[in-house]
Amino acid sequence: MFDSHTHLEEDLLKQNRNEIIDEFIQAGGKGLLNVGYTIESNLEALKSASSWLSYPEIVVKTSIGLHPTIFCQNSNIQNAITNYNQTRKVLDWLAEKVKENSGALSAIGETGLDYYRINDEIPDTSDRAECVERQKIAFRRHVEIARENRLPLTIHTRDRIDESECIRDSLEIVCEVGGVGGIFHCYTGSLDYLEDILGAGFLIGFNAIITYKSADNVRNLVKETPIESIVVESDAPYLPLRKKTIQNNRQNFGKPSDVKEVIKSIAAIKDLSETYVTQATSSNFKAVFGE
Repeated sequence: MFDSHTHLEEDLLKQNRNEIIDEFIQAGGKGLLNVGYTIESNLEALKSASSWLSYPEIVVKTSIGLHPTIFCQNSNIQNAITNYNQTRKVLDWLAEKVKENSGALSAIGETGLDYYRINDEIPDTSDRAECVERQKIAFRRHVEIARENRLPLTIHTRDRIDESECIRDSLEIVCEVGGVGGIFHCYTGSLDYLEDILGAGFLIGFNAIITYKSADNVRNLVKETPIESIVVESDAPYLPLRKKTIQNNRQNFGKPSDVKEVIKSIAAIKDLSETYVTQATSSNFKAVFGE
């Protein structure tokens, strides 16, 4: 059982790291991808890379990148990049970090495009257009870095409700650059683009969203996606399982061990055994990120 996208440097996981990793191992966890998405979390992920050797029971792989919402005004991420000069500098910084740490990295990302809240959070039309353009510039550079270093991508795409501009732009960029593959992580977009994503050489990452009552569209995506193109993820500490409740005054948050329930849900949706789904998604993880 492999978690293809988790954020072990986030405080909710970091402060209980040993317990959370042990819980993952007890649930059958064999490996995971630790994903950075800000300058700070990337540096911490790189620093932590060697410390995972103390967990011989699992393989912990590392990915670094910059989340698309960093490149927008009113970003909910601290230290947002709000102009073209800063954008160029931080992308140069990322390229250098990848070059310096190539032997420690298994992927590039989290990267991608996110238009979900742009209209609501950026009132000025010209500012919205600039935000989208800087996201595109940043994403294209991530794809180039991945190609240059022969690494897969872990891609975030989130569209405005009932729109598909974000996924269209993402596919256009990866296809224009070419020579890359990886994962469309936490994909909840239109089924109409599933064939294009798979045809471009990418797999789909599914997480606890498939346990939510409102997520019929995602369950339909699971049904239509070949098992050979599926990986499971927690996106911890985000997106906890729907059935989780707050107990003993502990905050409800996602954990890598949640992928066991994700596998159970996929097995039910696709009428497959949990053992088969575990084996298939584990093989898919290794095919993308290595043994």
